Amino acid sequence: MKLSRWFLDSKTGRDSVEGAAITVDPGFKGKCIVLIMVTMFFSGFIYWLNGANGAARASARAYACYANMRVLLGAVEMYNMDYGNIIRTFSDADASKDGYLVKSQYLKSPISHPEPSCLYSSTGDISTTTGRIICSTHGSVMDE
Repeated sequence: MKLSRWFLDSKTGRDSVEGAAITVDPGFKGKCIVLIMVTMFFSGFIYWLNGANGAARASARAYACYANMRVLLGAVEMYNMDYGNIIRTFSDADASKDGYLVKSQYLKSPISHPEPSCLYSSTGDISTTTGRIICSTHGSVMDE
């Protein structure tokens, strides 16, 4: 069996090997090209949408991280006002299940990290206006 058996003669519309009459629409080749182009357009459009959504998801994770840092700073400030023993530094363990912010109920539950690489800590003295809570991945809220 030769490869040419599977192709039609473009002039007659007949199978070039068998000689059997097969009717082919003359505009069939053009329709196939248009169909391929439309399929490629929609595939590219879906790929573009997925890429745009990927960027939106990354941006949403960053904003969730910034919100977590604001919540943590507020919880530390309230703890400092109520207990008087001034907390000057912060680490990720302070907001964990066994941390003082959850045990003293300034946080309802441990902070969930939007990304596995997010680790919260502090820079400067957080009992004053110079201190900030930072994330190892997203930086601080001030960098936003």
